[in-house]
Amino acid sequence: MHSRIATILGCLALGVGTLSVSSCSVEPSLPDQVMSTESTSIRPSRDYRGLPSELHGTWCSRVTKQACIDLADVFLEFPLATFSYGSSYSGPYFFLAIETAGPESSMAETMTFHYFPAGAVWDCVTEARKYEFSSCNPDYTEAHVTSEPRLVHVPNHQMGYQYDDKEPYYLDPTTDGLRTR
Repeated sequence: MHSRIATILGCLALGVGTLSVSSCSVEPSLPDQVMSTESTSIRPSRDYRGLPSELHGTWCSRVTKQACIDLADVFLEFPLATFSYGSSYSGPYFFLAIETAGPESSMAETMTFHYFPAGAVWDCVTEARKYEFSSCNPDYTEAHVTSEPRLVHVPNHQMGYQYDDKEPYYLDPTTDGLRTR
């Protein structure tokens, strides 16, 4: 029994979120939907720690290929993580802060995101001027498809003389909330 559990745990360690099991073998007494010798996806339960459902799933950039994030993966990597979520006082987006070391996290241990619901516009220069920057570098205003929800991982601090805009990520409908790469 212990060797079967060790084999399963070893197989699960091969991937994050989704497991390709083509190189693992387990005893045939396990149900087919749990493990097989063919390349199959196992869909683990995703822990979003109570985040609103609109933030669930894998979000990918359309600017930088292969750049994706799933917030459940953040909670998996940082088991003590907590979050704050609410309306932004300064923009048409919602503010999300994930404190990776728990509620006492420093700014360096905090991941900051802006969630733009469908219909919310983004104009980098307008946002930059609120913080006394005259321009954006880079400026991803044109990358925002306002008819779709977007998630942006923003820097914790703005450094330099220009506002540091970040590319928007879009919910990837093909992943069903699971990373497949």
